[in-house]
Amino acid sequence: MIKSWLNHVINFLVGTMLHVVLYGLFGFVWNIVMGFMSTGNILWLYRIIIFFVYFCILNWWIYGTSKKQRKYLDTLPRDHKVTLKEDYLAFLKHDGLPIIVYYTICMSLQIFVFRFTKGYFQAFFALLAPIGIELNPYANWGLSFVVFVIGYQAIAVIFRKHIRKNGYDFLFEEKAV
Repeated sequence: MIKSWLNHVINFLVGTMLHVVLYGLFGFVWNIVMGFMSTGNILWLYRIIIFFVYFCILNWWIYGTSKKQRKYLDTLPRDHKVTLKEDYLAFLKHDGLPIIVYYTICMSLQIFVFRFTKGYFQAFFALLAPIGIELNPYANWGLSFVVFVIGYQAIAVIFRKHIRKNGYDFLFEEKAV
């Protein structure tokens, strides 16, 4: 069990680092987007886009390679087709909950302990930065948590459904004679 949680920590950290690196490499694009959105007074949408990109990168890191997809497919039962609800509950139990816990810890440390919401550190912690622009820290924390939980799970379920469709569902198709 400790090895599993350690593996989730590594996945979370590498996925987060990939996002930070890509955010840094393409910062000029993000600055242009942010400039347009700030003129329209919709910086909250900019934060949600950053989160969406982060969800995609994190899930790509967890399920993107063929080895990781095969590992996921090997956990699925061969005697019956897995429903979306069964897969979601398995995801939440095995992959979802640890990542949500790690994100919550990191976000809480950033907002309440280190106060990295403005200045130099905000560029590095752009993904963990609170979504709300003019909200108090508790409202920012709550809003960020809700967006992360819903968004991360939704993107993960889409990734997993795509993997199942390509590598698993054909086992249960009716064979035409």
